[in-house]
Amino acid sequence: MTTMTEKFKILGKYIKDLSSETPNIETYLFVKERITKYQLGIDISSKALKNKMIEVTTTFKFEDKEENIKKAYFEIVNSTIVKINDDIKEKKELEKILLCDVQNEIYPELEKTLLQLIHNSGYQGLKFAHHFKGEETDPNNVDRRVSKKQEEELLEAIQKFIPKGIESIHTSKTCLYTYSKDDDFIIDHHPTNQDVIITAGFSGHGFKFTSVVGEIVTDLVEKDNSDYPIEFLKLKRFSKNAI
Repeated sequence: MTTMTEKFKILGKYIKDLSSETPNIETYLFVKERITKYQLGIDISSKALKNKMIEVTTTFKFEDKEENIKKAYFEIVNSTIVKINDDIKEKKELEKILLCDVQNEIYPELEKTLLQLIHNSGYQGLKFAHHFKGEETDPNNVDRRVSKKQEEELLEAIQKFIPKGIESIHTSKTCLYTYSKDDDFIIDHHPTNQDVIITAGFSGHGFKFTSVVGEIVTDLVEKDNSDYPIEFLKLKRFSKNAI
């Protein structure tokens, strides 16, 4: 399957490595009780190929970051072959394509594969979320109840990806996050106080870009600007006096 945009084309993608390790029954029983504390680590690297093609390697590691002797390991290494448009010349624009745009295209499928891997490894207590833009609300007064209908819709969606895997929902909770008007991040100096940097409005997908956002904020703190193309993330895109 080929995915095309104005700036790049995904020529193909494949799983280079898919692995899970639980050394023994003692580890399994221990991990089963703390799998919800495991954290997802993401690493992205790239290698230039011929004819303006680039191999982008994305690695998902789901692991225990604490110093426990008993640990299970889950890893997916995905390779994406990307053809870059001839008009792309700037290094920072290329980095944005590889670190952000390409990842946006492949993450949903990788997340599904990771969930399947964890489930097939015997760990059935997993966290799932229904990502959607709800109504504007006050965090102090939000209705945090999850309806039976919403649970049924979520369970139906899960079973499409993990058939016969998830039979019931143990606990449901409401999660809040901020949205910008156009679903893009807001990263900019405060319009009336240049000593304050705003990073907000991540619209439910900011965690994927924490490393890049960290670099951008560091640039803004140290030199008031960034080499990354962040004009489209600035406040002025909404209005002259936007906050």
